[in-house]
Amino acid sequence: MELLMVLIIVIVLCLVLNISLNYIVTGILILAGVGAVFFAVSFLYCFVMLLCSKKKVARFVRIGPAKGERFQVAFYLVEGVECPCMFPREAVLTDKLYRTDRSCRVMWHPGKGKVFDRYACVTCVLGLAVSVALSVGTMIALIG
Repeated sequence: MELLMVLIIVIVLCLVLNISLNYIVTGILILAGVGAVFFAVSFLYCFVMLLCSKKKVARFVRIGPAKGERFQVAFYLVEGVECPCMFPREAVLTDKLYRTDRSCRVMWHPGKGKVFDRYACVTCVLGLAVSVALSVGTMIALIG
């Protein structure tokens, strides 16, 4: 929210200083493109981690903050070890999505000690696709 307020103030100052609207739009497109590329790189990193992971049967244990993290994540029991999920927990329908009464399949990354549950897998794949599409779209808008 603060970033949006700063952006609005900068745009208003640019308009007051009589900077061309074309320059302002180009600057906004460049910022959006840099952000989209940043997200694409981070989702690509997660996608590579997902590809290097192993399928395991796990059981959901709890939701809580992982060590050194701000967000609440789901914890799964994989081969007797409690492992946090790579992405934050789903906030909607938590009691329906995370069930302790049955096992589920996860992708376990042994080097990081984290898992990708099915929601994290979907987030990773869709996030990569959308961020790459946004990156390409902003590049085309800047060139064209």
